[in-house]
Amino acid sequence: MKLKSGLEPLAEILGPEADAPERSRSEDLFSTTLTGSARLHTTYRSPKEAGGRPFVVAPAQSDLDDFFATVATYYAAQVPISAYVHLIGSDVESIFNPDRPEVLPRAEPNLSQLALLGASLGETAIASLNSVDGSPSASYSGCRRTLAFVLARTAALYPDLDVSVAINRWNRLRKLTGLAVSANSVEAVATISRASGKINHGGSSGNLPNSLAVALNRHLSSSGDTRDVIQELFGGYPGLREILEEMKGPFDGRMAAFLKGAQEIQTNSHGPDVDSLAIAFVCNAILPGSFGHTKVLAKLAEFFPTALIWYGMFAVTSANFDVRSFGNGIISKLMRDVGQRFSFADRPLCDFSLDEFEVLSRAAMKTESLKPSQLKTALVALLPGVDVISRVFPEDEQLKDKSDPPDERLEHASRLLDEASYIIREIRRSESNSSNLSRRRKR
Repeated sequence: MKLKSGLEPLAEILGPEADAPERSRSEDLFSTTLTGSARLHTTYRSPKEAGGRPFVVAPAQSDLDDFFATVATYYAAQVPISAYVHLIGSDVESIFNPDRPEVLPRAEPNLSQLALLGASLGETAIASLNSVDGSPSASYSGCRRTLAFVLARTAALYPDLDVSVAINRWNRLRKLTGLAVSANSVEAVATISRASGKINHGGSSGNLPNSLAVALNRHLSSSGDTRDVIQELFGGYPGLREILEEMKGPFDGRMAAFLKGAQEIQTNSHGPDVDSLAIAFVCNAILPGSFGHTKVLAKLAEFFPTALIWYGMFAVTSANFDVRSFGNGIISKLMRDVGQRFSFADRPLCDFSLDEFEVLSRAAMKTESLKPSQLKTALVALLPGVDVISRVFPEDEQLKDKSDPPDERLEHASRLLDEASYIIREIRRSESNSSNLSRRRKR
């Protein structure tokens, strides 16, 4: 169904200005009966429907701030208007085609999509390190908040949109609600998105060497073949060749091999970005596709700040990964969300858009006016069809960023490796007890 365009003043779009003060003519000598002409906004309506709100509005001169401020002033009962109408600004006008308002994302999952959803697991695990118990965990609701999920959904709907638009909008929402933004994590997720080759990125390889970025791209476009990535890592960390061979041996010996790998990477450090990728690759080799050794990486977060993000990416794109059984179906549900159909000819599903939220937040609007889905939590549209769950008040969630590069290096690493060894022993003891219990039951 095509949408029909037109030019309409706000009074025609939303109705009479019920809250506007009456204009009275002054008897002053310099008074005038002339009034300024109303601004005309481009609207898109269904040719089958007469009256009511349009489906899409492109405000005059792309002035979203003025549009939302005017609605809040004279149409307070219709706030937030972005819950009922898609608002298009100049930075996203290219994503809307009135002749084809339906947007059909790619139906079947692909490795690039899985890479970003795996990264969302890592983002959530990093955020959980700031929780009360400090243990890394990945929940569905947490993943829905992440930048990686936003980029996966954006790539599905708008493959030609510059990824920086989505990144900037996600950053704006985080800062607006008082949540921490880790530059390291953002860059790692953006690098994974670039490697997918599905979004326009201007050809940048981020903080990775170009050769490693190319190898990562081949990995994500060759059904999980990691040979090129392995060769790049061997060039930067020669000792990994022998260590990865040990990883192919008995499971009980893989933990010790992992610790050797951590020492090798620290000794031949190439910076936190490359080192984080390398240690994540080695960690995934313990049990490929499991994402089951996050606690070990969490202990080394000071030296490998984005390792959990890369670990999630490598785990979910491994040949051993089984989407149906992984994590109680968390990836399957995220894939469902990424692949949801969207149409500009349907009403928004969000509580409000980021642009309107920014304007309303300056006026200290009451919660009742925003009408969030849950108490203090809302579904915010970063882009039309790209909705993210967010807490909407700064005091609700103040997180400290623990992912900055460390000041201390090798001397502190030995202590953390000792702690990691302790965790590994505890994991072994737990696995051994579970195995013995299982044998007793069989007898």
